[in-house]
Order: sequence, then structure tokens, then C-alpha cells
Amino acid sequence: MSRLRRDLLLTGLTGLLLAAILAGGAVWLVTSRTLKPPLPYPLITWMFAAVLGAFSLAEIPLMVYTMRRLEIERRPEASGAGQGNRPAVLGLNALYVFFAAVYAIPVILFTGSLVWGLALCSLAVVRLATGLVFVARPVR
Repeated sequence: MSRLRRDLLLTGLTGLLLAAILAGGAVWLVTSRTLKPPLPYPLITWMFAAVLGAFSLAEIPLMVYTMRRLEIERRPEASGAGQGNRPAVLGLNALYVFFAAVYAIPVILFTGSLVWGLALCSLAVVRLATGLVFVARPVR
């Protein structure tokens, strides 16, 4: 495994862990009845899930392309001086994976739908996988 893939895996797992913590907190708020969802209607739930899910899925190719371009454009010097854009790519990867939870939380908190909310949050795993597969140095 290359160093880039290892670092992408570690930052992606960090984003995944943070997403799980955020989603777990939202689920706890709803299941413990600490927060009563203001919009528990099936049509609104479906609309929220469809719109936020579409945004979450549409963001995947854009972020993968951006991280890939950042990694390619400014490579570290052969002498070892500087890291190029690697820190930015790794930070974006963690944020990219975590952001699936940001789309899922409104569904959980506003509608109380754990199924749809956790389904949206599970897109963090898809994001982790796409980052590992598509954001890598091209072979020259």
C-alpha cells in the first residue's frame, strides 16, 4: 500500500469515526425523546432524504476530482523539501468523508427517521472507498 493510500485511509477513517459520533448523538437525541422531531411526516421525510441524498451523491465526483487535481498539480520535490498539496488533500479527505453525516443529521433531527438518516450517513463509507480508489497518484 502506498503512503498516499495509507494516509487517505487514516484520514478517511477519522472522518468516518466523527460521522458515526455525530450520527450517534442525533440518534440518541431522537430515541431518548430529548428532542421531539418537528416534521415527522412521511412525505417530508422522503423529500428531505431525496434532496440531501442527491446533494451528497453529486458531491462525490466533484470532491474526488478536486482532491485528485490537488495531489497531481503540486507534487513534493524530489529532494524531499516540502509536501506539496498533500496536507490539503488529506484534510479534505477527512472532511469529505465526515460530510455525509452533515447531510444525514437534518433528516434524523427534523423528521425522526432513523432509517433514512442512517442510510444517508452510511454514504460516508462510499465516500471513504471512492477516496481510496480514485485519489491516487497516476502511474506515469
